[in-house]
Amino acid sequence: MTEAQALQKFNEAKDLLHRAQQVYAQAEKALQAASYSSPGQHFASGTDSKADATQKPMLTDY
Repeated sequence: MTEAQALQKFNEAKDLLHRAQQVYAQAEKALQAASYSSPGQHFASGTDSKADATQKPMLTDY
């Protein structure tokens, strides 16, 4: 792999990371909104703000 190819792969990975962070932030806001709007259901009770590693989110809007 040439330096140019490595740089391209790095930039692609950086872009994917940025997109994933955006999607995570949107999901976190949606989760907070859902937990505030449904006082009978506590979606985030007993957890921190980190995503559950066992759940596989479906990312369809990229």
